[in-house]
Amino acid sequence: MIGRGRAGWAMAQATARRRASEVARLTDAARRLTEDPEEFGWCDACGEPSGLRRLEADPSLRRCLECTRQA
Repeated sequence: MIGRGRAGWAMAQATARRRASEVARLTDAARRLTEDPEEFGWCDACGEPSGLRRLEADPSLRRCLECTRQA
């Protein structure tokens, strides 16, 4: 029974870390959109548009698909 408790605790901690990371990424995206809306949606690496569908799926993305693949 102790092993299940520890495993459950580890899973809860991992979930909390993932959620905190997602909140941080989305908070950063909201900040960037508010502070510099003209630059939002452009790839940080190549300067090309990141793609509307990609941003709809995850507004925290900072690179286009091609630059993400190359990284």
